[in-house]
Amino acid sequence: MAYASGIGISRMVYEHVEGGVSTSLRDAMPPDGRRFPVEIVASAAENGDRVARDILATAARYCGIGLSIVVQVLGPEVIVIGGGLTHMGRLFMDPAILSMHEHTQSELLEFVRVLPWQLGTDLGVLGAAARVFAEYV
Repeated sequence: MAYASGIGISRMVYEHVEGGVSTSLRDAMPPDGRRFPVEIVASAAENGDRVARDILATAARYCGIGLSIVVQVLGPEVIVIGGGLTHMGRLFMDPAILSMHEHTQSELLEFVRVLPWQLGTDLGVLGAAARVFAEYV
């Protein structure tokens, strides 16, 4: 299962609520079973909800492991992170970067920077356009 994504976080919320765990997230469940908004999870975590904090910690840990793999296999100088989870700021990104550091050879960390995406929410569209531009122009 994917953990470090909005869909993964939504699944974890549903698993906890359906498992009977006590959480403020239960009251915010979408009535039709749709994806649970990560903004609500972030707000609950900021307000001290233990389940929301645990869910975000799990997602951040796996994000950091993914970043570690990218660093160790590709050796990039910069990794740009985009998507809804990055809008949580330090609540998500700090533990993700910490996890990346825990799972990466220290020698490789001095050469990489992780930066947030700065160009809005059309990440996929811009990536597709860049690909077309690179191929045909």
